[in-house]
Amino acid sequence: MSSNSLRAAAVFFVLVAVGVAGRFLFHDTDQFYRPNFTPTVAVALFAGFYFRRMSVAMLVPLTVMAISNLWIESYGSWGVMVTVYLALCFPVLLRGLFRHGGETPVGTGLRIATGVLAPSLVFYLTTNLAVWCFQTYYPPTFAGLVECYYYALPFYRWFLQGDLLFIPMTFGSYAAVRYLAARSETQAEASPALTLSR
Repeated sequence: MSSNSLRAAAVFFVLVAVGVAGRFLFHDTDQFYRPNFTPTVAVALFAGFYFRRMSVAMLVPLTVMAISNLWIESYGSWGVMVTVYLALCFPVLLRGLFRHGGETPVGTGLRIATGVLAPSLVFYLTTNLAVWCFQTYYPPTFAGLVECYYYALPFYRWFLQGDLLFIPMTFGSYAAVRYLAARSETQAEASPALTLSR
């Protein structure tokens, strides 16, 4: 296996581990209980940026959800579960906002804002529509749909807060690692020249 393949596999498993750990950390503890406050979108967005193949990037959020849902309660219906999984794959589709052929994430302020704000809004709109359609918590009327969206606002807030924290952390960590690696390479290349000049 080539070094690039090994690096890609390592990044894949790190992203999955971070996503799974983040779901458990804020889901089932009284001290940190924040529903939807997870790094799942951050790892999905980064997977879309990092991996060349869309299918590999999509596997990151799907694997995070599949593993964590072995212990975290189910969604009450297949329709809601499928909608949640698809909504968490949506950030991968935003890869074009950051990928321009290079390995460093770039983008204008509008592109970055879209990447950070759009996933939580899409998740809020689609998953609550699914709850209204496939479950019986709210009456099947327009008023029931409005009520569903209204009571979901705190979950949307926590979701957005998680994205605002974890997306910059994820991409910032990657940028820091690349900077340190480039600096080490530069120093390594300069060292022989310094040695010979003495």
